Amino acid sequence: MTMELATCSITGRIGTKKRFGKTLKVTLANNWYNSKTKAEEVNWNTVTFIGKDADHVEEHFPEGSLLTVRGRIGDSSYEKDGETVYTVERTVLEFELLSFPKRDNE
Repeated sequence: MTMELATCSITGRIGTKKRFGKTLKVTLANNWYNSKTKAEEVNWNTVTFIGKDADHVEEHFPEGSLLTVRGRIGDSSYEKDGETVYTVERTVLEFELLSFPKRDNE
């Protein structure tokens, strides 16, 4: 029996990286054009790398690196100050480096 997964694919530039044990939470920025405001806007998505992938991204991919990630997406929740907080988890199953950030002199 095969299991169907809800999947996602995101391309963006690395913003922040935060380590939590064997996982690494990474924010990815991607630009989109808002037709209502007629302006380009930035959307931030947080994705989670696990194990050796987390180690590799943390050590080798600096802020501004352009990545495409593919993985599973699911709902999660936790308690904070007596309230239930609902989140969307994006766990990376595979990723591809598209480019490193440009240097100031390039």
